[in-house]
Amino acid sequence: MTSTPIPFEGIWSVLACLQTLSKIKVFAWKACHEALPTRYRRAQAGLDAGICSLCDDAVETYVHALRDCPHAKEVLVVG
Repeated sequence: MTSTPIPFEGIWSVLACLQTLSKIKVFAWKACHEALPTRYRRAQAGLDAGICSLCDDAVETYVHALRDCPHAKEVLVVG
């Protein structure tokens, strides 16, 4: 029996070596494992419609929330 490989399987060993706050490491780990509480994840549980509340234009996955949403892009450019 073979299993599908996890794309970020070895990420924790990389994150553990970073000189940063633990909460940033945990956030990065959760992002890599799609464990962030996005509206898409809430919709899977029947708790939300799944649409981004900032742009009302797309499903709020972790990629949309962190990179693709126009409002996220504004934060990334300013920050």
